[in-house]
Amino acid sequence: MRLYNVTYSDNTPDANLGIRLQRCNPEGALMSKNMNILDRRVRAFLVAPAAVVIGILIGPGSVAAIVLYAVAAIMLATSAVGYCPLYSVFGRSSHGRPPLTH
Repeated sequence: MRLYNVTYSDNTPDANLGIRLQRCNPEGALMSKNMNILDRRVRAFLVAPAAVVIGILIGPGSVAAIVLYAVAAIMLATSAVGYCPLYSVFGRSSHGRPPLTH
């Protein structure tokens, strides 16, 4: 995976000797963002806390509570990074959508 394109030009009298670095398009990157800001906020501020609260109400040591804590951790991690692996599996992306207006 290339991060930069290098272009050379012979007829530029610049101090950089005609060498120009240009960042490559991240579309081919392994983990490009596929979540918009609303999706990230819903995961971080609604889904993850709800999973923790439900886990505490069920019983902190039960198997269901531990699964809910794991779900909350995954929701927080994916919202922090902005990348959801399941979105990639199903070909979904909310990153390029315009935000909702009030």
